[in-house]
Amino acid sequence: MALSEAEGLLRIAAVDFESAQASSEPTVFREGAWGFWLQQAVEKALKAWLLHLGSDPPLTHDLRRLLLLLAQLTIYAVPHNRNSTC
Repeated sequence: MALSEAEGLLRIAAVDFESAQASSEPTVFREGAWGFWLQQAVEKALKAWLLHLGSDPPLTHDLRRLLLLLAQLTIYAVPHNRNSTC
């Protein structure tokens, strides 16, 4: 069975997450390495979700932009409140 593009991105996100976990040892890696891999994992997971919902994800690394796009496409979105603490 061929993987969908969304499934492929999720698999890559899982590998990036494993890299983030492996690079979280502060005596071996700098914090930037961990942060980079974690951002990559989240970005790919969000793009996979967009693909699953039938949207073509933009070529961006901006997690906030991806989250805003998802908020427009899913019933699970919570209305944004500027005065909210979270």
